[in-house]
Amino acid sequence: MLKGRRTNLMIAVIMLLVVVTPSVESAYAQWIQAKIINRSPNAVVIKNGQLKWGKWYDNGGNKDQVVQAPNVTVNAHSAK
Repeated sequence: MLKGRRTNLMIAVIMLLVVVTPSVESAYAQWIQAKIINRSPNAVVIKNGQLKWGKWYDNGGNKDQVVQAPNVTVNAHSAK
């Protein structure tokens, strides 16, 4: 894939919400959101996301509905 090549990835268009459940019970405890921007000339594929604890939720969707770990392709950066 991008072996030997340094890619400039910044947080772009994946927008996934992950809840991390603390030891104390509470609803919607800690949410994180990721945005990945690919600034390389090649597409970047993100696969098999894993969480030690917590669940994947789709951005903008029902936060009570869990989704499977996403596989995402971030297209190459187009210079303007």
